[in-house]
Amino acid sequence: MSIYWGIVAAAIICGMMMPQEGRERKYYVILITFIHWFVCAFRYQFLTGDLIKYNTEFRHLRNVSYLSEQAIHDWKNTLFYWLMKFVGDTTDGNYQAFLIILATICCLIAGIFIYRYSPRPWFSFVVWNCLGFYVTYDYLAVKQGLAMAILMISMMCILERKPCWFLFWTLVAGFIHMPALCFLPAYFLANWKLDKYMVALYIAAAVIIFFSRNQIVQIVGEAYYEDISFTLTKETLGGRTIVIILMLVAGILLRGFRERQFNQLFHIIVVAAILQMFSGFDNVFTRLADYYLQFTVLYIPMIFYDVRRPQVNRLAAPPIFPFNFRSRKILAACIVLILIWWYDTTMLGHTISYETDNFLNYRFMWDVG
Repeated sequence: MSIYWGIVAAAIICGMMMPQEGRERKYYVILITFIHWFVCAFRYQFLTGDLIKYNTEFRHLRNVSYLSEQAIHDWKNTLFYWLMKFVGDTTDGNYQAFLIILATICCLIAGIFIYRYSPRPWFSFVVWNCLGFYVTYDYLAVKQGLAMAILMISMMCILERKPCWFLFWTLVAGFIHMPALCFLPAYFLANWKLDKYMVALYIAAAVIIFFSRNQIVQIVGEAYYEDISFTLTKETLGGRTIVIILMLVAGILLRGFRERQFNQLFHIIVVAAILQMFSGFDNVFTRLADYYLQFTVLYIPMIFYDVRRPQVNRLAAPPIFPFNFRSRKILAACIVLILIWWYDTTMLGHTISYETDNFLNYRFMWDVG
């Protein structure tokens, strides 16, 4: 478990010691990205049950063709299985090499994404860890982790207004993990005008969706999850949904609607909140929400720090509580403490029922004979 805390500590301490603005911040991003990559790439290849399952598929794919039923996989997740087969064929079945390649892709994209757009890279890396995205997806649920990394490229296309490239990369993510196609509406949603009327529309839509959850889940289940039966296990919103809503409220209060990139991210986090409302049916919906929620790595730092060269609409609504820079720094420090508490409570401190899935028992590949 100590290695997980070590990564967070490195992100914070190095962030205090190294530049966080201008071109010089690239050295910090390179260092912390390398730490994440090293821990991810050289983890024990059978650390959890998911990795054991993927190893079985990895070895089986070496005996079939790219056009076989097992590799095409009903055109669901096909690119993931083709990548798996390609690496298996070119490395003589080295599963650890496959995990190293996945870690390289995911960590490199995350590092570039944070470097290009985050107003404070250290804050983004803390969010990436403490909200569970790095551990949960980049080296446990690796198929979705790869798709989420590709969607970071899609998000770059949103921020840079490149709709054709957005469509291309989102389809790539969808052919890696089919549920990633839920991100297809993101380009259009992110570029809607954001004002008090739009917020009111979101609230009304959320209420309607909340009370129509059973019908919506039935439709989604029949379309994507034919082998899963969904049953509502709790009627309330759930703690995670409430936390996301609080993030949105904080954005309205502390940042307002004047900056284009922040507005785009606000739309994205709203969708995450709506998807998270379905978590009472199955954890599958939490994983759908995470396709959108992962962009809190930008959204949360942008609440408290100014981005470089923002595109500003001075006619839009200003923040309700326009705190000065020093006050926002104090608030950011408080948020970091809350994130650390959340990390400990929801990930590192919770009981794991099956020892096979005990990711807390982290081991490097060379620690296991």
